[in-house]
Amino acid sequence: MRSDVFRAMGTEVVALSDTADFGSKVRAWFAEAEAIFSRFDPTSELSGLNDSLEADVVVSAPMATCLAMAQELRAWTKGLVDPAIGAALIEWGYDTDLVDVIDGVDPPEAKAIGAWSVKGRIVSRQPGTRLDLGGIA
Repeated sequence: MRSDVFRAMGTEVVALSDTADFGSKVRAWFAEAEAIFSRFDPTSELSGLNDSLEADVVVSAPMATCLAMAQELRAWTKGLVDPAIGAALIEWGYDTDLVDVIDGVDPPEAKAIGAWSVKGRIVSRQPGTRLDLGGIA
């Protein structure tokens, strides 16, 4: 059994396999996912979406699929789970890797979240809406 241990998506990943190249394939898969879904990588697709001043943005097929699932999850949970929490997370101090975030003494105030929708590969957002897909992607 071979193992490969590395950090990705804010956590430690352990890949176990009987094949020699499995670890490199797992690393590549995580690198690809981070390039699309990370809000901590300023060059990721999600960062580009969040930074866009356009109300409607065309996204990649993987991003559209993830956001379609997030939209269903938001409806199913009646808004309890919504990736539009991104701006509030940043305001609360979660603007870096979770390992570097220091717990505050007092809980943060509740913040309004933005509004968004996805239809096909078009994401529509209210100005100021920032998405965080960490709990979904």
